[in-house]
Amino acid sequence: MPLRALNEVELDGVGAEPDDELNGAIESEILPRLALLHRRADVQSCGDDRRPPSDAEARELAELAVDDDHAGMLAFVERLCRSGSSFDAVVLGLIPRAARLLGADWKIDRKSFVQVSQGLGSLQALVGAFRPNVESGGDKGLVVLVPAWGEQHLLALYLCANTLRRSGWAALVVPGLAPAELNELVAAQPVAAVGISVTDAQRVSRVGEMIDGVLQHSKNRNVRVILGGSAAGLERLADGYRIVVAADAFECLRVLETRAVG
Repeated sequence: MPLRALNEVELDGVGAEPDDELNGAIESEILPRLALLHRRADVQSCGDDRRPPSDAEARELAELAVDDDHAGMLAFVERLCRSGSSFDAVVLGLIPRAARLLGADWKIDRKSFVQVSQGLGSLQALVGAFRPNVESGGDKGLVVLVPAWGEQHLLALYLCANTLRRSGWAALVVPGLAPAELNELVAAQPVAAVGISVTDAQRVSRVGEMIDGVLQHSKNRNVRVILGGSAAGLERLADGYRIVVAADAFECLRVLETRAVG
């Protein structure tokens, strides 16, 4: 069950009371991971100009977690970010509150063991999607993931990085990187691929500058560039460079694996 990922907790076993075990899982697994993220200054992807997430919003996230709706959870968090919530408010405030709501639901029999297990597992997976710069453990090569210069939408990149790491790639999400800085990064180490996410059609023209810089300065002369995002005009741009537009994290992985095998 999903909750076994939370330190192999047995809610229905002997020993401590089930609700004590559940609270222990929340306190010992979810919250420490969030505290670690708090110390990473490079994950500040949201603004800070609206009130903290409400109880109703925490409840909405909890219900999405119980439904195992990972896409819905990410879309919900991104909606909060776009409305001005800070990263701390969302990740350090909203997710723990959602987890504690599930614990309270267990105590009052509002949710079953299976539902709470599923919900906590989904919340832990959401936390995992926000681990942006963990390169260790990837022996297939390093993939650098960046938004188009000037964009701040990072959630899809974090999710993509998490997918790549689980398959043996080292993945590095770098927000707010200017084209010249990206050039320096790929020139300093042998990067296997660079993924660029574009959601604003007005920024597509600047992406060509980023692609040119990567191809010109990369230490790895066989570096691959992969585009992603919802901006109009990406396919036309990709055709001009004979590169790929990946629809999602799994297609990005397929592209990388095909290149790696071939």
